[in-house]
Amino acid sequence: RNFSESVVASGLKQGTNGLFALDLRDDVFPDTDRSLFDNSFRARKSWFFIGDEIICLGSGISNKDSRHPTVTTLFQYKADEKRPNYFNGQVIFSQTIQKAGGGYFADQNGLQYIIPKGQAIRWVQAEQPSYQWKNASYSPVKGTYLKAWLDHGMHPARAGYEYIILLNNQQPERYLPSTTYQILQKDHIAHSIRHIPSGITAYAVFEPNTVLKGGLLIKADAPVLAQFKEINTRLLLTVAGPDIGQARWNHNMSHMPDSITNAWAKGKLITLTVKGEWYATSSIPSLVSSTVKNGHTILSIFCKDGESIDLPLQHRGESVEGED
Repeated sequence: RNFSESVVASGLKQGTNGLFALDLRDDVFPDTDRSLFDNSFRARKSWFFIGDEIICLGSGISNKDSRHPTVTTLFQYKADEKRPNYFNGQVIFSQTIQKAGGGYFADQNGLQYIIPKGQAIRWVQAEQPSYQWKNASYSPVKGTYLKAWLDHGMHPARAGYEYIILLNNQQPERYLPSTTYQILQKDHIAHSIRHIPSGITAYAVFEPNTVLKGGLLIKADAPVLAQFKEINTRLLLTVAGPDIGQARWNHNMSHMPDSITNAWAKGKLITLTVKGEWYATSSIPSLVSSTVKNGHTILSIFCKDGESIDLPLQHRGESVEGED
Protein backbone atom coordinates (compact mmCIF):
# COMPACT_ATOMS: atom_id res chain seq x y z
CA ARG A 1 0.00 0.00 0.00
CA ASN A 2 2.06 2.88 -1.29
CA PHE A 3 -0.03 5.53 0.46
CA SER A 4 0.26 3.99 3.94
CA GLU A 5 2.95 2.99 6.40
CA SER A 6 1.04 -0.26 6.81
CA VAL A 7 2.45 -3.27 4.96
CA VAL A 8 -0.36 -5.77 5.71
CA ALA A 9 -3.16 -5.86 3.16
CA SER A 10 -2.80 -9.29 1.69
CA GLY A 11 -3.92 -12.91 1.67
CA LEU A 12 -2.71 -16.49 1.89
CA LYS A 13 -4.00 -19.61 0.12
CA GLN A 14 -3.51 -23.18 1.34
CA GLY A 15 -5.48 -25.54 -0.88
CA THR A 16 -9.11 -24.40 -0.65
CA ASN A 17 -8.54 -22.65 2.68
CA GLY A 18 -6.73 -19.45 3.59
CA LEU A 19 -6.89 -16.03 5.19
CA PHE A 20 -6.81 -12.31 4.45
CA ALA A 21 -5.51 -9.63 6.82
CA LEU A 22 -5.56 -5.84 6.82
CA ASP A 23 -3.76 -3.25 8.90
CA LEU A 24 -6.03 -0.31 8.15
CA ARG A 25 -4.50 3.15 8.17
CA ASP A 26 -4.15 6.04 5.73
CA ASP A 27 -1.18 8.35 5.96
CA VAL A 28 -2.41 10.71 3.25
CA PHE A 29 -2.90 14.12 4.83
CA PRO A 30 -6.60 14.44 5.79
CA ASP A 31 -8.95 16.72 3.89
CA THR A 32 -10.39 19.77 5.65
CA ASP A 33 -13.25 17.93 7.37
CA ARG A 34 -11.51 14.51 7.60
CA SER A 35 -14.44 12.81 5.84
CA LEU A 36 -12.36 11.41 2.98
CA PHE A 37 -8.99 10.75 4.64
CA ASP A 38 -8.77 10.39 8.41
CA ASN A 39 -5.19 9.67 9.38
CA SER A 40 -6.22 8.94 12.98
CA PHE A 41 -8.24 5.87 11.90
CA ARG A 42 -6.70 2.53 12.85
CA ALA A 43 -7.99 -1.04 12.73
CA ARG A 44 -6.50 -4.51 12.38
CA LYS A 45 -8.77 -7.03 10.71
CA SER A 46 -8.59 -10.65 9.60
CA TRP A 47 -10.76 -13.16 7.79
CA PHE A 48 -10.02 -16.90 8.06
CA PHE A 49 -11.60 -18.99 5.28
CA ILE A 50 -11.89 -22.64 6.34
CA GLY A 51 -14.35 -24.98 4.65
CA ASP A 52 -17.79 -23.36 4.74
CA GLU A 53 -16.82 -20.91 7.48
CA ILE A 54 -15.41 -17.38 7.46
CA ILE A 55 -14.11 -16.37 10.90
CA CYS A 56 -13.91 -12.57 11.15
CA LEU A 57 -11.81 -10.75 13.77
CA GLY A 58 -11.13 -7.09 14.45
CA SER A 59 -9.00 -5.27 17.02
CA GLY A 60 -7.51 -1.86 17.73
CA ILE A 61 -10.39 0.04 16.11
CA SER A 62 -9.61 3.66 17.01
CA ASN A 63 -10.04 7.19 15.70
CA LYS A 64 -10.59 10.76 16.86
CA ASP A 65 -13.89 11.31 15.01
CA SER A 66 -16.44 12.72 17.49
CA ARG A 67 -19.08 13.48 14.82
CA HIS A 68 -19.83 10.05 13.39
CA PRO A 69 -20.18 6.63 15.02
CA THR A 70 -17.63 4.06 13.86
CA VAL A 71 -19.21 0.84 12.60
CA THR A 72 -18.30 -2.51 11.08
CA THR A 73 -20.77 -3.32 8.31
CA LEU A 74 -22.13 -6.87 8.29
CA PHE A 75 -24.24 -6.55 5.12
CA GLN A 76 -26.59 -4.30 3.14
CA TYR A 77 -29.32 -5.48 0.75
CA LYS A 78 -32.16 -3.99 -1.22
CA ALA A 79 -35.33 -5.29 0.41
CA ASP A 80 -37.19 -8.01 -1.49
CA GLU A 81 -40.45 -9.44 -0.12
CA LYS A 82 -39.78 -12.74 -1.90
CA ARG A 83 -36.36 -13.09 -0.25
CA PRO A 84 -36.74 -12.21 3.45
CA ASN A 85 -33.92 -11.84 5.95
CA TYR A 86 -34.07 -13.14 9.51
CA PHE A 87 -32.65 -12.34 12.93
CA ASN A 88 -32.78 -15.14 15.49
CA GLY A 89 -35.31 -16.91 13.28
CA GLN A 90 -37.71 -13.95 12.97
CA VAL A 91 -38.35 -12.10 9.68
CA ILE A 92 -36.86 -8.60 9.63
CA PHE A 93 -39.26 -5.83 8.63
CA SER A 94 -38.82 -3.10 11.26
CA GLN A 95 -38.39 0.47 9.97
CA THR A 96 -36.67 1.64 13.16
CA ILE A 97 -33.17 0.72 14.30
CA GLN A 98 -33.16 -2.53 16.27
CA LYS A 99 -30.54 -3.49 18.86
CA ALA A 100 -29.19 -6.71 20.30
CA GLY A 101 -26.14 -7.84 22.24
CA GLY A 102 -25.60 -11.02 20.23
CA GLY A 103 -27.48 -13.36 17.91
CA TYR A 104 -27.54 -14.58 14.34
CA PHE A 105 -28.78 -13.37 10.96
CA ALA A 106 -29.90 -15.52 8.04
CA ASP A 107 -29.72 -13.42 4.90
CA GLN A 108 -31.42 -13.59 1.52
CA ASN A 109 -28.38 -15.22 -0.10
CA GLY A 110 -28.21 -18.19 2.25
CA LEU A 111 -25.45 -16.77 4.48
CA GLN A 112 -25.62 -17.06 8.26
CA TYR A 113 -23.93 -14.46 10.48
CA ILE A 114 -23.30 -15.58 14.06
CA ILE A 115 -22.31 -12.78 16.44
CA PRO A 116 -21.25 -13.88 19.95
CA LYS A 117 -22.76 -12.16 22.98
CA GLY A 118 -21.41 -8.88 24.26
CA GLN A 119 -21.32 -7.02 20.92
CA ALA A 120 -23.55 -4.12 19.89
CA ILE A 121 -25.56 -5.32 16.87
CA ARG A 122 -27.74 -2.83 15.00
CA TRP A 123 -30.05 -3.32 12.01
CA VAL A 124 -32.83 -1.50 10.20
CA GLN A 125 -34.94 -2.01 7.06
CA ALA A 126 -36.09 1.40 5.87
CA GLU A 127 -36.12 3.87 3.01
CA GLN A 128 -32.63 5.01 2.04
CA PRO A 129 -31.90 8.07 -0.13
CA SER A 130 -29.04 8.08 -2.60
CA TYR A 131 -28.00 9.52 -5.99
CA GLN A 132 -27.52 8.08 -9.45
CA TRP A 133 -25.44 9.37 -12.34
CA LYS A 134 -27.70 9.89 -15.33
CA ASN A 135 -27.61 12.29 -18.30
CA ALA A 136 -24.32 13.82 -17.16
CA SER A 137 -25.62 14.75 -13.72
CA TYR A 138 -26.60 13.27 -10.36
CA SER A 139 -30.27 12.87 -9.52
CA PRO A 140 -31.79 11.70 -6.22
CA VAL A 141 -33.17 8.17 -5.90
CA LYS A 142 -34.47 6.13 -2.99
CA GLY A 143 -35.30 2.57 -2.11
CA THR A 144 -35.91 0.27 0.85
CA TYR A 145 -32.72 -1.35 2.14
CA LEU A 146 -31.76 -3.61 5.01
CA LYS A 147 -28.55 -2.70 6.80
CA ALA A 148 -26.86 -4.56 9.66
CA TRP A 149 -23.72 -3.47 11.48
CA LEU A 150 -21.68 -3.59 14.68
CA ASP A 151 -21.65 -0.24 16.48
CA HIS A 152 -18.34 0.82 18.05
CA GLY A 153 -19.58 4.30 19.08
CA MET A 154 -17.94 7.70 18.78
CA HIS A 155 -14.11 7.96 18.64
CA PRO A 156 -13.54 4.37 19.82
CA ALA A 157 -10.28 3.37 21.47
CA ARG A 158 -9.08 -0.17 20.80
CA ALA A 159 -12.54 -1.55 19.97
CA GLY A 160 -12.85 -5.00 18.42
CA TYR A 161 -15.23 -7.66 17.19
CA GLU A 162 -15.66 -11.34 16.45
CA TYR A 163 -18.22 -13.09 14.26
CA ILE A 164 -18.49 -16.02 11.89
CA ILE A 165 -20.17 -16.33 8.48
CA LEU A 166 -21.53 -19.73 7.44
CA LEU A 167 -21.86 -20.49 3.73
CA ASN A 168 -24.14 -22.79 1.73
CA ASN A 169 -27.28 -22.56 3.87
CA GLN A 170 -25.76 -24.25 6.89
CA GLN A 171 -27.94 -24.52 9.99
CA PRO A 172 -26.63 -22.06 12.59
CA GLU A 173 -28.16 -23.82 15.58
CA ARG A 174 -25.30 -26.30 15.86
CA TYR A 175 -22.78 -23.41 16.04
CA LEU A 176 -24.59 -21.50 18.79
CA PRO A 177 -23.66 -23.62 21.85
CA SER A 178 -19.94 -23.66 20.95
CA THR A 179 -17.69 -22.56 18.11
CA THR A 180 -15.52 -24.74 15.89
CA TYR A 181 -12.50 -22.54 16.57
CA GLN A 182 -10.42 -21.14 19.40
CA ILE A 183 -9.01 -17.61 19.28
CA LEU A 184 -5.35 -17.77 20.28
CA GLN A 185 -4.65 -14.05 19.93
CA LYS A 186 -6.57 -10.95 18.86
CA ASP A 187 -4.64 -7.77 19.55
CA HIS A 188 -2.30 -5.26 17.89
CA ILE A 189 0.45 -7.87 17.60
CA ALA A 190 -1.39 -10.71 15.84
CA HIS A 191 -4.67 -12.41 15.03
CA SER A 192 -4.56 -16.19 15.27
CA ILE A 193 -7.01 -19.06 15.55
CA ARG A 194 -7.00 -22.82 15.92
CA HIS A 195 -9.75 -24.47 13.87
CA ILE A 196 -10.45 -27.72 15.68
CA PRO A 197 -12.21 -29.95 13.06
CA SER A 198 -9.72 -29.20 10.27
CA GLY A 199 -6.49 -29.24 12.31
CA ILE A 200 -5.63 -25.78 10.94
CA THR A 201 -3.87 -23.08 12.96
CA ALA A 202 -3.58 -19.72 11.17
CA TYR A 203 -1.80 -16.45 11.92
CA ALA A 204 -1.81 -12.86 10.75
CA VAL A 205 1.28 -11.33 12.40
CA PHE A 206 1.25 -7.52 12.37
CA GLU A 207 4.16 -6.80 14.74
CA PRO A 208 7.49 -8.67 14.39
CA ASN A 209 9.89 -10.06 16.99
CA THR A 210 7.25 -10.66 19.63
CA VAL A 211 6.45 -14.04 21.20
CA LEU A 212 3.00 -15.13 20.03
CA LYS A 213 0.28 -16.70 22.14
CA GLY A 214 -0.33 -20.40 21.58
CA GLY A 215 -0.01 -22.72 18.62
CA LEU A 216 3.04 -23.70 16.60
CA LEU A 217 4.36 -20.31 15.52
CA ILE A 218 6.51 -18.79 18.27
CA LYS A 219 7.57 -15.59 16.50
CA ALA A 220 8.46 -13.98 13.18
CA ASP A 221 11.01 -11.28 12.38
CA ALA A 222 8.64 -9.45 9.98
CA PRO A 223 4.89 -9.07 9.42
CA VAL A 224 3.73 -12.35 7.91
CA LEU A 225 0.75 -14.59 7.17
CA ALA A 226 1.17 -18.25 8.12
CA GLN A 227 -1.06 -21.30 8.23
CA PHE A 228 -0.36 -24.79 9.59
CA LYS A 229 -2.27 -27.91 8.63
CA GLU A 230 -1.53 -30.82 10.99
CA ILE A 231 -1.69 -34.39 9.66
CA ASN A 232 -0.35 -36.93 12.18
CA THR A 233 3.44 -36.34 12.32
CA ARG A 234 3.37 -34.13 9.23
CA LEU A 235 2.78 -30.41 8.85
CA LEU A 236 1.91 -28.33 5.84
CA LEU A 237 3.12 -24.83 6.57
CA THR A 238 2.06 -22.11 4.14
CA VAL A 239 3.71 -18.69 4.38
CA ALA A 240 3.08 -15.39 2.58
CA GLY A 241 4.97 -12.13 3.03
CA PRO A 242 2.46 -9.24 2.75
CA ASP A 243 5.05 -6.49 2.20
CA ILE A 244 5.77 -6.20 -1.54
CA GLY A 245 8.41 -3.56 -0.86
CA GLN A 246 7.27 -0.73 -3.08
CA ALA A 247 8.16 2.89 -2.35
CA ARG A 248 5.84 5.03 -0.22
CA TRP A 249 3.72 7.80 -1.72
CA ASN A 250 1.79 9.47 1.09
CA HIS A 251 -0.06 11.88 -1.17
CA ASN A 252 -3.05 11.78 -3.47
CA MET A 253 -3.10 8.35 -5.14
CA SER A 254 -4.10 9.70 -8.55
CA HIS A 255 -0.79 11.58 -8.83
CA MET A 256 1.49 8.67 -7.95
CA PRO A 257 4.37 8.62 -10.46
CA ASP A 258 4.80 5.71 -12.87
CA SER A 259 8.20 4.96 -11.37
CA ILE A 260 6.35 3.81 -8.24
CA THR A 261 3.17 2.46 -9.80
CA ASN A 262 5.02 0.17 -12.21
CA ALA A 263 7.98 -0.70 -9.99
CA TRP A 264 8.93 -4.33 -9.48
CA ALA A 265 8.09 -5.78 -6.09
CA LYS A 266 11.02 -6.43 -3.80
CA GLY A 267 11.52 -9.78 -2.10
CA LYS A 268 12.23 -10.17 1.61
CA LEU A 269 13.76 -12.90 3.74
CA ILE A 270 11.39 -13.74 6.62
CA THR A 271 12.50 -15.92 9.52
CA LEU A 272 9.96 -17.94 11.51
CA THR A 273 10.54 -19.80 14.77
CA VAL A 274 8.32 -22.90 14.91
CA LYS A 275 7.67 -25.00 18.00
CA GLY A 276 9.25 -28.47 17.79
CA GLU A 277 11.90 -30.06 15.60
CA TRP A 278 10.96 -30.29 11.90
CA TYR A 279 12.61 -30.77 8.53
CA ALA A 280 11.37 -30.20 4.99
CA THR A 281 10.31 -33.35 3.13
CA SER A 282 11.01 -31.87 -0.31
CA SER A 283 13.21 -29.26 -1.92
CA ILE A 284 11.57 -25.81 -1.76
CA PRO A 285 13.51 -23.07 -3.63
CA SER A 286 12.12 -20.35 -1.33
CA LEU A 287 13.38 -22.11 1.81
CA VAL A 288 16.80 -20.52 2.28
CA SER A 289 17.74 -22.23 5.55
CA SER A 290 16.35 -24.51 8.25
CA THR A 291 18.02 -25.10 11.60
CA VAL A 292 17.02 -26.63 14.93
CA LYS A 293 17.91 -24.81 18.14
CA ASN A 294 16.73 -25.42 21.71
CA GLY A 295 14.00 -27.78 20.52
CA HIS A 296 12.56 -25.33 17.98
CA THR A 297 12.93 -24.98 14.21
CA ILE A 298 14.11 -21.73 12.63
CA LEU A 299 13.01 -21.35 9.00
CA SER A 300 14.23 -18.55 6.71
CA ILE A 301 11.97 -18.13 3.68
CA PHE A 302 12.37 -15.77 0.73
CA CYS A 303 8.95 -14.16 0.15
CA LYS A 304 8.04 -12.08 -2.89
CA ASP A 305 4.93 -10.76 -4.67
CA GLY A 306 2.69 -11.85 -1.78
CA GLU A 307 2.97 -15.43 -3.04
CA SER A 308 1.74 -18.29 -0.84
CA ILE A 309 4.63 -20.75 -0.32
CA ASP A 310 3.88 -24.33 0.79
CA LEU A 311 6.44 -26.03 3.03
CA PRO A 312 5.70 -29.72 3.79
CA LEU A 313 7.39 -30.61 7.08
CA GLN A 314 8.11 -33.88 8.90
CA HIS A 315 8.71 -34.21 12.63
CA ARG A 316 12.32 -35.17 13.39
CA GLY A 317 12.68 -38.73 14.65
CA GLU A 318 9.95 -39.96 12.31
CA SER A 319 11.07 -41.67 9.12
CA VAL A 320 9.93 -40.42 5.72
CA GLU A 321 7.68 -42.94 3.98
CA GLY A 322 9.77 -45.27 1.78
CA GLU A 323 12.98 -44.92 3.83
CA ASP A 324 14.45 -47.59 6.10
